[in-house]
Amino acid sequence: MPEAILAIAGWAAGAVLVVSGSLKLGRAEAFRASLAALGLPALLSRRALVARVFPVVEIVLGLGVVLAPSPLHRAALAAAALLYAVFLVVAVRAALAPEPVDCECFGGLGESRMTGRTVVRNAVLLALALAGLAGPAPAALLAVPGSGVASPAASALAAALAAVVLVLVRDRRDTRAPAPAPQVAVAPSADGLELRTFSGERIALAEFAQPPTHLVFFSPNCISCHELVERFRWWPHGLREGEDLVPVLLGRPEVFAAHEVFAPLVEHALYDPDRTVAAALGRTSTPGHVRLDPAHPLGDGWTSGRLPIERLVLRPDFFDDVQAGRIGPDTAGRPA
Repeated sequence: MPEAILAIAGWAAGAVLVVSGSLKLGRAEAFRASLAALGLPALLSRRALVARVFPVVEIVLGLGVVLAPSPLHRAALAAAALLYAVFLVVAVRAALAPEPVDCECFGGLGESRMTGRTVVRNAVLLALALAGLAGPAPAALLAVPGSGVASPAASALAAALAAVVLVLVRDRRDTRAPAPAPQVAVAPSADGLELRTFSGERIALAEFAQPPTHLVFFSPNCISCHELVERFRWWPHGLREGEDLVPVLLGRPEVFAAHEVFAPLVEHALYDPDRTVAAALGRTSTPGHVRLDPAHPLGDGWTSGRLPIERLVLRPDFFDDVQAGRIGPDTAGRPA
C-alpha cells in the first residue's frame, strides 16, 4: 500500500505538468507577459521562443513521469522536482512583492493572482515529486500480469484526459465576458488628492473632472495590464465627444520602465506612486477604470477588466472605424 501511494504521488506530479503545459498551448503572448510580470531575466521573459517551447517541455516531462518504466521514472521525477522547486521560489517572491503579481501558471484557468495559496500549492507539488522518487514507476500503478503496455497507456491516457477536460473548461469560461466589479462607495471630495507626471509635477485630481476624464489604472506586475497596453494606444481615437483619457500607473516611473511593454506609456502617463488616489477611488483589481466628471469628482465606482472598461471608454462605432481602416493606434502615447 505505501508503494501504491508513492506511485500515485509521482503520477500526480507528472499529470499536473501535462495539464499545465496543455493549458498554455496557444497562449504564448499571455505566458510571455506573465514571465515579465514575474520579474524573470530578460533572456527568458522577452523571447517569444521561450514562451512557445516551455509548455511543450512541461508536457514532455510530465509524460516522461507517467510513462517511464522503473528506474527511468526517477530521472523524470528528479527533473520535475527541480522545476517545482523553481516554481516555489518564484511563487514566494511574487507573494511577498509589494504589488500584486499575476501568472499564467495554468494558462488562464483559475485564479492568476500569486498569493500564499500559490506558495502552498507549489510546495505540495514539490512534495509529490519528491515522494514519487521513493516509490515505483507511476506506469506500474495499473499493472496487469503479463502486460507491459496497458499500464503505461492507461496512465498516460488519464493524464491526457485531465488536460483535455480542463482546456475545455478554460475555453468555455473565456467565452463569457467578465462582469464589472462591484462599485465601492467613496467620499464626495477630491481635495488633497494628486497625481504626478513623469517629471514629478503634481496635478490635482480635481482638474480631471472637466472635461469628463477616463482614468485607466495599470499595475506593473499585472498580466492583464501588460496585455492591455497595445489596445489602450488605440483608445484616444475612440472616445465619445467631449471626453478625455489618461493612463495612470500605480507606482514609480522606474518600476514601469523596467518592463518593456510599458515603454509607450512611461513618459506620457500620470503616476500614483503611493496608490492613495486609487484607494480613494475605490480600487479593487487592475486594470481599473474610473470616470470623473463635475457631478462625480471621485467617479461613480471602480471597474476592472478589459472588456468592461472598453465598453465604458469607447463609443459604440469605434471598432467599425478600426476595421474600415479609418483610424489607427496612438503611436506616440497619450501625453498627460
